[in-house]
Parts: sequence; structure tokens; C-alpha cells
Amino acid sequence: MSKKLFLLLISFMSLCLLGIIFVQVYWIKNSFQNKEDQFNYNVRQSLIAISGDLQNKELEYYYRLHKEVVDSIGDPDTSTFREIVYTKTDNLTNETFIYSSGLLEEDFKLSSNILDVNIDSINFRKFTNRKFTTTIKPGIDENSFNTETSNVSIEVLDEPSMYQLRETFKDIARQIPIHKRVNTVDITDLIEHQLESRDLNLDFEFAIFSKGLSTKVASEGFVFEQNSPDIYSVPLFIDENRSYKYELLVSFTKKQKFVFSSVLSMGVLTLFLTTIIILAYYSAIKQLIRQRQISEIKTDFINNMSHEFKTPIATINLALDAMKNPMISENKETMGRYLRYD
Repeated sequence: MSKKLFLLLISFMSLCLLGIIFVQVYWIKNSFQNKEDQFNYNVRQSLIAISGDLQNKELEYYYRLHKEVVDSIGDPDTSTFREIVYTKTDNLTNETFIYSSGLLEEDFKLSSNILDVNIDSINFRKFTNRKFTTTIKPGIDENSFNTETSNVSIEVLDEPSMYQLRETFKDIARQIPIHKRVNTVDITDLIEHQLESRDLNLDFEFAIFSKGLSTKVASEGFVFEQNSPDIYSVPLFIDENRSYKYELLVSFTKKQKFVFSSVLSMGVLTLFLTTIIILAYYSAIKQLIRQRQISEIKTDFINNMSHEFKTPIATINLALDAMKNPMISENKETMGRYLRYD
């Protein structure tokens, strides 16, 4: 193998090895980035769920409190009944059909003491829908009529009431300090539940901030760092205008370790296989260099031996050519010198 071809082979193998190492490093880096992106997505989804759970839990508390109080009040303060009536007359039978749909609005006034806010009273409204059909039939004589009422239905309309209650409770809750609305135990349980449901089993710290300032609701080990990639935030108690006053901040101090551990096994296996490839490459290159050195030594030995054999042979050929010369062959003294063994 020529030296040029040998160097070309070494260069090609080296480029292939570097390509393999580059691909492995890129794959490990890409896997780590994917795991980190997946971690960020799961954490954000968890915080969004926690924010919704806190708001729903607070509203459910107020709904339950409102229901208990309203049921104990009895008669409303004022009531209004709105009705829509549609009539139809059958000319053949002289029967009249009356369709009625009415909406009953009842106003209740509740004491604000039940909600622990500085308001004199709170007004709530209850909506009830009533539907019925009435049929007026002519009697035996022309001046008498028979009236039949059927299809009576009474339904409490929860949607308007719930909307009114929800918006009212939100306005009321804004005046209550955050440490009376939530506590660290509930938030810890919610965070743990959401993280465990997404297989994120790692330590965390949290705090609730109001307009950039820390509140009383915080875990003991929470440390705020500006623009830290390990701190995630989510708004709490969002109103209908998408505005909010509080933010929940959750810190994962061992985030990098957790993400790295998720790709550690595959990374170690990749590093092990890459090490084997490098050792095999080193061994192959070493064997090639050694074989080339042996080949060069063999070539040099053969060349030297050939040279050593060619020199006496050339001398003998020269002597034979000289002995064939008649002038030399007739000179016994010269011939004797050529034929002398010592």
C-alpha cells in the first residue's frame, strides 16, 4: 500500500469516527432538550390546572354557603314574574290553545358576615322558569267553556343565577386577603397531585406574589431569583377581563438533575458504545501502522539483500568478462590472480 493511499484511508476512517461522535453528541443534546421541553410543558399544564382548581374550589365554597343561607331565609324580599303567552284557535273545533312561558325572579338580601367582608349586605337573585299549556273547549251550550291545563313544568334556571353568583363572588373575594383565601397545605397538596399525575417526582418550593411582592402564602425554602429558568409562574383568580392580582410561583431547584437523570441511562449506553468504537478505531489504526512498518522493514531487507547479492555477482561477471579477453587469458600471472581463492 502506498503512503498516499495509506494516509487517505486513515483520513477517511478518522472523518467517519468524528461523524459518529458528532451524531452521538447531537443526539444526547437533542434528547436532553426534548426532555427539558417536555418537563416545561408538563409543569405549565400542572400550574394551569392548579390555578383552575383553586378558583373552582373557592367558588364551590361560596356556592355551598350561599345555598345553605338561601334555603334558611325562606321568602324572598321581592319577586317579579315575566310571562310570554302564545294563543292559537282551531276554527273547526272552536278550541283555543294557550302556551305560556314565565320567568320568576326572586331577590334575596344576605348578610355579609357570612363572607367575612366589610359590606353591609349582598343581594342575590334566583330565576325560575314555569311552562304550561291550557286548552279551552266549548261546552254543551254556547255560553259554557271547559278549561284543561296540562304539560306544567317548573325549572330552576341555574345558569343565570350561577353566572351572577360567580361574578359577585369574584368581586367580593378580591377584597379578602390572599392568606384567608388559600393556605400552604392546600397548595402543597394540589402541586404534589398534579406533578405525580405527570410523573414529575421532584422537590419544589412555592410562593404567591402580588404585583411583584411576596405575600404571606409561601413555603419555607422558597428563594426568588429574577429571570431564573427554574421558576415557573401562573396567574391566580383571573376575572372576566383576563386581569389578575396574584401569581403562583413554583421553583424546582433540582430541575437540571431531574432532566439529566431521565436521559442518563441512554447517555451512558451511548458513551459506552462510542468508547468501544474509539478503542476499535485506535486498535485498527495501530495495526495498520504496525503492518506498514513491517512491510517497510521487509522491503528494506529485501532491497539490502538484493544489493548485497548483486555486488559480488557483478564482480564475478566483470572478472569472467575479463578472463574471456585473449590478452588476459594468455597472461598466466593475471589468470592466476583471478583464479586464486585466497
